[in-house]
Amino acid sequence: MTRLTERKCAPCATGTPPLAEAEVKRLLAEPDPAWSVVEEGKATRRALRFADFYRTMAFAHAVAWVANA
Repeated sequence: MTRLTERKCAPCATGTPPLAEAEVKRLLAEPDPAWSVVEEGKATRRALRFADFYRTMAFAHAVAWVANA
């Protein structure tokens, strides 16, 4: 099986069931174990910490720039 980080996203077909929570946890641990499953397996989360306000805002602006592209 290919690594998760080497695969491309594709929309799921209508009616595709969600992955089991155990499978989600296994896949999340592959790229980065800092990710966690929350909200009864319906969402994923990763907390980030930055050294100071400047670096926090630089990251937020970078994410906004990518999201807007």
